Amino acid sequence: MHSIEVRAEHTYGVHIGGHFQGALEEVSQNHERVLLIANPLVYEKFSLAHAIAQLGNVELFLTPDGEAQKSVHVTEEIWKKCGSAGLTRSDAIVALGGGATTDLSGFVAATWLRGIDWYAIPTTLAAMVDASIGGKTGINAEAGKNLIGAFHSPRSVFIDLQFLTSLSDREIGRAH
Repeated sequence: MHSIEVRAEHTYGVHIGGHFQGALEEVSQNHERVLLIANPLVYEKFSLAHAIAQLGNVELFLTPDGEAQKSVHVTEEIWKKCGSAGLTRSDAIVALGGGATTDLSGFVAATWLRGIDWYAIPTTLAAMVDASIGGKTGINAEAGKNLIGAFHSPRSVFIDLQFLTSLSDREIGRAH
């Protein structure tokens, strides 16, 4: 595995080449409770039910797909889940998905209890090189895209290269 250090409001690592299950296990060992935010496509494609069941301290929130998840309504539903799960300042959120999921999850983490730890496990090329790195988080408003947000860098980014093999040529940027 290769690691790159990113300096923002705090220093964090971008770890390239590990397996997302190991990253999820590592996060769950370092926090009493973890809220995993993913969309149903990622949940089903990568058999997350088994991984979550083995960890025991991971709650799941399934989002709508794509930009539809970056709404005030979905954000409010996740805040309710944070409350019912009892997330405290020592707990964490994990984003497993594309750029919309990392934007949303980072924003929820920035605003829950005025900021809790979050970790990004990006599953698309755009999320790996942009959305999960740098701390730009946000949701959409009726007036436009990404108008509500905060800068809140993740504690770590875990890039599992196996996700790239599941992407279409268009998503990877290859000519047809």
